[in-house]
Amino acid sequence: PLKIELGWLAAHGLLHLLGWDHPDDRTLIQMLDQQAIMLQSVGLKVNKTMLENVNLVEYSRTPVVNQGRSV
Repeated sequence: PLKIELGWLAAHGLLHLLGWDHPDDRTLIQMLDQQAIMLQSVGLKVNKTMLENVNLVEYSRTPVVNQGRSV
């Protein structure tokens, strides 16, 4: 649902602003788990299937922006 997707993006962005990063699968999974905790804390239900359907390869290919430039 759109509400969950927007919450997911907001939580992910906030974690990046707080210094979280996901250079490897282990840290990505930790970050995704933290996102789920954040969403559940505000009443948005995240089920296990949603987390299992995350494509780790595609997620980790997201470019990192540093001072307005992709690195």
